[in-house]
Amino acid sequence: MHVIANADGRLLSPGRWPWVAVAQSDDPEFVARLYAAGAVFVGNADAFSLCFTDQGTQI
Repeated sequence: MHVIANADGRLLSPGRWPWVAVAQSDDPEFVARLYAAGAVFVGNADAFSLCFTDQGTQI
């Protein structure tokens, strides 16, 4: 979660795994700041939500 904080984002939801989280920022440079803060992968939460049910299992 320190990556999100260092990128000036807001944690919306922890992920199923400790290395996954859903975060948000209104700043258009947020993705670049996440990578600069140490994120390995950044994806669109709306797109990923289509892959999982409420229980976190694949459809």
